[in-house]
Amino acid sequence: MFRLIIDKSGKGKAERINTPCTDQISIQTMTTMLMGYKRPDYLYRIGRIRASEETIDMLEDSIEQQVPYISDYF
Repeated sequence: MFRLIIDKSGKGKAERINTPCTDQISIQTMTTMLMGYKRPDYLYRIGRIRASEETIDMLEDSIEQQVPYISDYF
């Protein structure tokens, strides 16, 4: 398990932890949030995130709301 720590400047750091954590999110759901496709609150409501309200609020405040954009050249 990992813990995500985001400081006041917005810099994030993931650290490995040994103690169990009740907050859980898959890498697929985390990618969905970080790419701006869906907001943490929505993902929580549909059951993709298991976390405390405090954690959801932290994610909402930490992840910028932008239009998703993927540049693909073939």
